Amino acid sequence: MTYELFYWPGIPGRGEFVRLALEQAGVRYVDVAREPAPRRGGVAAIVRLLGGREAGLLPFAPPILRAGDLVIAQTANILLYLGPRHGLVPADEEQDEDRSEHENGNGNGNGNGNGNGNGNGNGNGNGFEDDDGNGGVLDV
Repeated sequence: MTYELFYWPGIPGRGEFVRLALEQAGVRYVDVAREPAPRRGGVAAIVRLLGGREAGLLPFAPPILRAGDLVIAQTANILLYLGPRHGLVPADEEQDEDRSEHENGNGNGNGNGNGNGNGNGNGNGNGFEDDDGNGGVLDV
């Protein structure tokens, strides 16, 4: 299948996120507005889709992705559709949580705050100083 991306030519904006995902996935796609008018491309193609002259529900605004008979609007929705289908996201939520904790330094345990907003340690060190001056450890 070849995806069709509808987004304004020459404007990176929200459409650029979709372009980057499609490129990273290595899938075939046509950037419709960058195609010549004789191939039913250009801005006229976007206007046709937004004007309801194409089949399906009327999308609110570009970017719009056509995947066969499916038409998906809005950047987040498009990325949610593409990600799992083309290996752009972890296979399951557990992998995602593990990676997120590792990247953010928010593992299990207590972090040590230094009173200036910097948390150190392997946990959620939120780096505040409480009234007894013990480096951000809360007295709960």
